[in-house]
Amino acid sequence: MKNILFTKIFKSKFNAILLNLLIFSFAPLFSQQGVVEVVRAGNKVVTAEEFLHRYELTPKFVSHIKGIEGALKREFLYTLAAEKLMALAAEELLLDTLKPVRIRLSQLEKTFVRDALFYEVATSQIDRSDSSILNELNKSVSKLFLKSLRSTDQNQIKSLYNFLETGLPFDSLFYDFYGADATDNSIWIEYGTFDYDIEELVYQLKPGKFTEPVKWGENWFIFYLADKRDTTFKNATEANNEVTRVRKLFIERMTTKYGNDFKREFFRDKKITANGRLLRNLSSRLFEAVYNFYLTVPAEQKSSKTPVKTSILLSMFNTLPEDTLNSVYISLESGNTTLTEFIYFLMNENIELDNLNLDNMTNKLNELTRTFIEYELLAAEGYKRGLKSSPAVIKDMNTWRDFVLAEAFISMFADSSRVTDDEIRDHYLKRYQGRLISEQLKLLVYSTESLDSAGLFLEQLAEIDDFKEVYINFALNGDKNRFEEPEFKPAFDYGEAGKLAINLKPGDTQGPTLFENNFLILHLIDKKISGIDNLEEFEIYKEKIRKDISWNKYIKSIEDNTVKLAVDNKLALNIDQVDELKVTNTNIVTYRYIGFGGRITAFPINRPFGEWFEKFLKYKENNP
Repeated sequence: MKNILFTKIFKSKFNAILLNLLIFSFAPLFSQQGVVEVVRAGNKVVTAEEFLHRYELTPKFVSHIKGIEGALKREFLYTLAAEKLMALAAEELLLDTLKPVRIRLSQLEKTFVRDALFYEVATSQIDRSDSSILNELNKSVSKLFLKSLRSTDQNQIKSLYNFLETGLPFDSLFYDFYGADATDNSIWIEYGTFDYDIEELVYQLKPGKFTEPVKWGENWFIFYLADKRDTTFKNATEANNEVTRVRKLFIERMTTKYGNDFKREFFRDKKITANGRLLRNLSSRLFEAVYNFYLTVPAEQKSSKTPVKTSILLSMFNTLPEDTLNSVYISLESGNTTLTEFIYFLMNENIELDNLNLDNMTNKLNELTRTFIEYELLAAEGYKRGLKSSPAVIKDMNTWRDFVLAEAFISMFADSSRVTDDEIRDHYLKRYQGRLISEQLKLLVYSTESLDSAGLFLEQLAEIDDFKEVYINFALNGDKNRFEEPEFKPAFDYGEAGKLAINLKPGDTQGPTLFENNFLILHLIDKKISGIDNLEEFEIYKEKIRKDISWNKYIKSIEDNTVKLAVDNKLALNIDQVDELKVTNTNIVTYRYIGFGGRITAFPINRPFGEWFEKFLKYKENNP
């Protein structure tokens, strides 16, 4: 899931806040119920089970390097510990009362409540008994040859059915009705290829028999079983594989059926509309923002579809008047929804336009408005049923709430990274004795806002193990002629990617790393050190030095505060337990599909953050 950027929230009023600190323990941890804990900070814990799930479902490309698994597990442990510590601090500072944080948490809670509703009305209704699976297996071994009479007119289909009931042969009526088009209305079907309810009817037929009129989509049908062929299994393995396939397919189909049945009945009499004036205004402003953004994008970098980037939405959001953002966009029985909430919803959708024009933008926002209304109504039904208090929703919210609060806490440190000209000059003179030393890199960087694209990139990279080829496929749409071999450039020139790559060795790949709402995947081709003695050249690099110092100050502030929070909240880690955990490493992004539509990442994806722990160990040595 994309992170909402907490810009414009934290100003200097937070800069004076001092955090009080306590003690650290390495003692093994066990909850009163005997569940093993690997992190305890204040009232927050991470169990071994949660650690294992989150670790295994977080992509780690470097995991293929021999002997690195232990280090990856510990780094992930320190990262989760920091998340819990920051969430505690955010709660103390009441950051969960800030509007962007409240909206983000509300969106997540509605998502999980909607998912819980889906489980209640669909997933939990499925008959998974052996007899039910056996019934499905009996259908799966047969192929049916069906003919059908079809009409959009219910009266006409009833008339045809009456003819059949009087004894008129089906084939006589069938060929008379269709003539030369008869073959287009006959088909061999296998189990799982038709609508489930239709299959239930036709698999009960005996050859030569027909169904009563049944509506499917916009048409009425009479199905006739012309032939039936049964298959047999060659051995037990083949039979067992079929049982597994049928069970999986049956559960998927019944889940969809019960979910659709509920939605059809639930939305039958509901008529909700959005504020048309706000919709038109939003369409116009967003179209203008997207159009102006892509005017600056070279033609060779444009794809067949136009993505509406989160950064564009956020930029447009910041230009809208406060009264417009607070205007009611949708009125529901459960309460009003503002334009702000709808825009936040859009920021978490992967929006693409086939053609960039105002009509397409308006149509796309209309479509997303309908989806948003459905989600809001389904969530409201879930709240009405008390699903907010269900164990599943509480567990999900505890995990995601801490992640969102930690992100909000980190955003407070933006002011700590300000750099003056004097600091740049002092840094230059003290560190380099008047001579600037520059890391020169040959680096390939794949950057995308889409977690899907990052995941697919890593999947292909795992298959062919050639970063350059995969980069060309994804970044350049497979056009090898557009690829230019990287030349040595100062690490500063690569921005955030350069800072990350400095610690890599030639040939190393790292990612995905989240930075300013983009996922970065890096491949270091080569590196070297060079010197710059000319002060005029120093002036050219001055801003890049400023960014480097700013980043270091920013990270140092976060690390120092994390160390203090660890002391203050008596952080305890069960490192031995983590070292013993058997884990599976993955290079792909795993999603959780939400009931009634939508998806999020299986767990929050944290940027690796373990450097603070070494500082903490030094603190403990000096303060036993």
